[in-house]
Amino acid sequence: HRPVTGWDKAISTLATDVVSSPLDVDKMDYLRRDSYHIGVAYGQFDLPRLIHTIRSTDDSSENRICVDSKGKDAIENYRLGRYLMHAQVYKHHTRIIGDQMFLRASDLAVFEENIIPKEQLTVDEDLGKDHSEFLKFYTSLDDRSLYDLIINKKSDSKSADILKRIQQRKLLKRVLDFLPDKEIANAQVRDRIMKMKEEKLLEMSNEIAEKQGLEKHDVIAYISEIPVNLYEGEIMIMWKGVPIKLDEFSPINTTESTISKFYIFSPDNKDVKKCIKDYVEENFQIIDY
Repeated sequence: HRPVTGWDKAISTLATDVVSSPLDVDKMDYLRRDSYHIGVAYGQFDLPRLIHTIRSTDDSSENRICVDSKGKDAIENYRLGRYLMHAQVYKHHTRIIGDQMFLRASDLAVFEENIIPKEQLTVDEDLGKDHSEFLKFYTSLDDRSLYDLIINKKSDSKSADILKRIQQRKLLKRVLDFLPDKEIANAQVRDRIMKMKEEKLLEMSNEIAEKQGLEKHDVIAYISEIPVNLYEGEIMIMWKGVPIKLDEFSPINTTESTISKFYIFSPDNKDVKKCIKDYVEENFQIIDY
């Protein structure tokens, strides 16, 4: 084998950027494709212009993908499109509750109802063993197969009931939502909310459900985080032959890395709504909602 040269490393880095970077081909593809199939315009951007102005840096030791300054407006359009798709589609409250109900059903099926034995989802750490059966089962799992497996195996189970409600569009309702950093007056309370982990949110959901005599999975607290930067690493602009960070060049920039939004979903019931609002008002001291 010949020794790896600096040029080899540069080509390798460039190839990596094409596959996984702020400007990789996957992001450029799925934004436009998702927009088209969903029927929204948020993810549309000037792809031909962006591709036409893509360059690589001249540093042979580590070539990176960047965009010529003539494409700066196209890249701003692309970046804004990514944010809007996350805000209006990927993090839409209907999508959130559908996903969360599906996850609750899956947890019930595995950990409480034994519809899907945990052993089938656990791979033996002994790499010398034959894992073909595990891999065959694991690779067969997707939304459709899980629906069929749970509903067909035990149609009267709680998990099957949740999945049937999703199929029938009988989703839990968005009873309350607020922006913690904008609507919580007390800084300590605001910080406590922003740092809530899944276990604490589940504990809160269960406490409210118990007070109202509901099933645990019928109240779901959730914190949605919409990334503003939407990528790890920097997008580079080639300005007069010198690569500079887009954030230093961009007229539309923000110091915030994420926008957090707190949700509680439950059945559309007046008593439940009042209980949730009283609980949140007592514990979070919301300015107004």
